[in-house]
Amino acid sequence: MAEGRPRAVVIEDDDDVRGLVQAVLAAAGVQVDALAAGPEGIEAVREHGTDLVVLDYGLPHMDGAQVAAGIRAISAVPILLLTGREDLVRDLPAGVTDAMAKPFTVAELRQRVQALLP
Repeated sequence: MAEGRPRAVVIEDDDDVRGLVQAVLAAAGVQVDALAAGPEGIEAVREHGTDLVVLDYGLPHMDGAQVAAGIRAISAVPILLLTGREDLVRDLPAGVTDAMAKPFTVAELRQRVQALLP
């Protein structure tokens, strides 16, 4: 935890969704690093540490499963996967702690985040 506040890394390539997740987390008192690509997200976890990763599955160049594997190689942080694929919500990819189907409500996001943060 940074400065007594939990920290989250958000990895989402859609600007609107990334902004929404960032706003919800910030309103909950979470310090947020919001990034658009997998490699940058992995590097943020490596450099700064984090209490939670919110990860989109459908990223360009590296899918969410590949990013989760990269994060798992360096950290045991909880990973919340955001996806439009119902099969991934039922059968979580390796290394993913929980998953939410898109579209999701702000209340659902808040509830999942609170359950995963220390």
